[in-house]
Amino acid sequence: MSCEIKRKIFHICFGLIFPFIIYFFNSDSTKIIVSIILIIVSIAEILRLAFCFINTLFQFFFKQFMRDSEAVEPAGTVYFISGVLIIICLFPKSVAILSLVPLIFGDSVASLIGKKFGRIKISGTKTLEGTLSFFCTTLIISLIINYNLFDANFSLTILFFTAIVSSIAELIFRGNKDNFFIPLISAIVLSCGR
Repeated sequence: MSCEIKRKIFHICFGLIFPFIIYFFNSDSTKIIVSIILIIVSIAEILRLAFCFINTLFQFFFKQFMRDSEAVEPAGTVYFISGVLIIICLFPKSVAILSLVPLIFGDSVASLIGKKFGRIKISGTKTLEGTLSFFCTTLIISLIINYNLFDANFSLTILFFTAIVSSIAELIFRGNKDNFFIPLISAIVLSCGR
């Protein structure tokens, strides 16, 4: 199994922790749990980047799940959890959960499809094939969640528009910034359609 596939499987599994927390816990408990996770991950990142031996140890165990650039800069995890915390503080449960779909699923599928089948470059290393797979994955999984968990609270139109806007955001935000901005932008779009 390639390093990229392992990284994306880890990305999905770790990302799924948060929709489950949001769904199964009340709002106050969710905020506390996510805050604690953010504090722990942030402290770990500060220590990892401040002390070479901790970074070396961390790299030994987790290198296969990280981008090369994350060896010397904060991992995308800190940005993602920060975005999740803002979303759960500002938006209702259904918006919070659906706003995580583009990053958890769309981004992972886009990366794999774009690297394997991408031929048409549209923005830096981003490909049309990856972006289309991001859009389709986001829309399909959002529809499944919307109809199975939220009794179709969101219209097909708003889910379609959210998938488009999050696909564009994925093209615009580089590095780890997408981990923060894609869910936040998706939450804003979803909340406008309620």
